Amino acid sequence: MSHAHFSTVNLGKSRSGLSGSVGYKILDETGGEVQARTMTGVFELTASSGMYGAFVVFPNDLRGSIVWDSGPADSSLVYAVEEYNYTQVGQNSDQILTSSVAASGSTQSIELMLTQVSASVDFIRHIEGGRWKIDTSTNQMTFYKDDNVTVVAVFDLKDSSGSPTSDAPFERVRS
Repeated sequence: MSHAHFSTVNLGKSRSGLSGSVGYKILDETGGEVQARTMTGVFELTASSGMYGAFVVFPNDLRGSIVWDSGPADSSLVYAVEEYNYTQVGQNSDQILTSSVAASGSTQSIELMLTQVSASVDFIRHIEGGRWKIDTSTNQMTFYKDDNVTVVAVFDLKDSSGSPTSDAPFERVRS
């Protein structure tokens, strides 16, 4: 049985843009290799930040560490170590992922959850990043992507009694 945990590392801003190179391996408490180095699923959390993350699957009873590296084996190679102790991991998202992995016997459920979370984050980013426009003739508010052209969502605006309004909106209801 295994346990999935989202792990992050900050390699510093000078190590930004290395997606496809940054990797990690998992070691047990004696330094023995539990998982060979992999770059699978590693991504930069925010562009140009040098902070990377990945959902890492651990054996349920692991006490050890994740050894992150910046990738290129040259003089600029950077390592970072994160301690991992299965007894200290127990947040709700981890429990949900563990249950999903146990129920499905594969990582497909994790991939599905990541896809759903990614879509939700993209939606929020688009809503917050683009233009918002209230159309007084239809009493609707339209949200655009950051290109200010592509529509993300349209909401009907209502006053406190539930009547359409654009003057004093009390609530919005997705159209």
